[in-house]
Amino acid sequence: MKNTMKTLVMAAAAGVLGTMIAWAADSVAVKANIPFDFVVANRHVPAGEYWFEPQASGFIRISSKNLKDVVVTSYLPAEHTASGPGQLVFQRYGTEHFLKSIDASAAHFGAVLPKARAEKEWVRPRVAAVVRVAVQ
Repeated sequence: MKNTMKTLVMAAAAGVLGTMIAWAADSVAVKANIPFDFVVANRHVPAGEYWFEPQASGFIRISSKNLKDVVVTSYLPAEHTASGPGQLVFQRYGTEHFLKSIDASAAHFGAVLPKARAEKEWVRPRVAAVVRVAVQ
């Protein structure tokens, strides 16, 4: 009985792992050069070149070129509708930029990111503007 249970657990784990590996192999990272500091997942990150790579289970990894700044956050899938390689959409309040969504048509990937706590605080007293940055 114990051997049968171990075999079933191992088979289930192998199936889940295989699915995750196959999904990750299909995902494509996109990069963008962001010319301003911004907030994502409640973290302020500096301007620079960033890679956006979907991970398994509804998470996305956002990492700087030198891997000094790495953020992993959840996202909701979204339709990718941009023409060309795609775009990042930021919400701007005064001088603060908050990453809202990723539309990476070339990578067949779209994501809506959760609202940061800091953004909720900025929303009340300020008027918002949308800023778009092209991905490569």
